[in-house]
Amino acid sequence: MLNIFAGIISGQSIAVYDKENFYKIFSKNDLALISAELKTIQRSDFNEKEAFEGALLMKKADIIGNPKDKLSVFKEGNAKLEHAIKSAPDNTEYRFLRLMIQEKAPKFLGYNKNITEDKSFITTNYKTLPAVVKEAVKNYSKTSSVLTPDMFP
Repeated sequence: MLNIFAGIISGQSIAVYDKENFYKIFSKNDLALISAELKTIQRSDFNEKEAFEGALLMKKADIIGNPKDKLSVFKEGNAKLEHAIKSAPDNTEYRFLRLMIQEKAPKFLGYNKNITEDKSFITTNYKTLPAVVKEAVKNYSKTSSVLTPDMFP
């Protein structure tokens, strides 16, 4: 509590991001929910902001109607997520975010080159993930063609 108060006084924005809510929203194809969560992320300041914003932008691109907007929103999200991964290549959660996007991305985008690498990284490092992310991986594996529930006991 003292850290939050000190942060407010010094002008810093201290936030704990609700990942459980993020993964619930990410699993749906609801443009209004995704847009609202993007606004929340963009107003927040947390270490993983770039990766989560990037993944959500790419998810949004899949849902919006205008083909021109789809591509520009996807590219914006791609740049953010890939930058986050380059900045923290050992972050398993970032790899999971990318895998979810790659698996669903249309083939013509060519955004599927890291599926095998990310799958291996996720399965190898799964035990180190926070509980909320483990749950998201397990839930995702139920519908994934790359990850299967038996990989995550």
